[in-house]
Amino acid sequence: MTFKAPDSLAEQIAHHLAERIIRGDLEPGERIQEQKVTLALNVSRGSVREALLILERRHLIAILPRRGAHVTELTAHKVQSLCTLMGEMYILLGNAVAEGWQTQADMAPFLQIQQRLQLSLEREDIRAFVEESFNVMRAAY
Repeated sequence: MTFKAPDSLAEQIAHHLAERIIRGDLEPGERIQEQKVTLALNVSRGSVREALLILERRHLIAILPRRGAHVTELTAHKVQSLCTLMGEMYILLGNAVAEGWQTQADMAPFLQIQQRLQLSLEREDIRAFVEESFNVMRAAY
């Protein structure tokens, strides 16, 4: 039996902030203050810090010493570079999954995600496409 761990509180906070960044509620260069997020969401400061680190790894924010977290400016060049990098990472991930593949059922989650990715692309649903992209990593985990 396979168990799927629910998203941690930090991942939920990161998802909430990522949606706000993608929608444009948080502007490029805007500072994200830990204390304000802590109070607004009624969560611990440690969970907010962890969420900010998740967002930094996803290149949605930059954390600078003594300046805090700021929303990253996503130019066309940066997005294209990130897509190239992600493509390379997906190749490595695919190789790792293929090495552990034992039965046809092992591929079922990836095929389902592929269908949802294709559907979100056809609908031009950026939010769903980004979410499904992260689901590839979760399924591989």
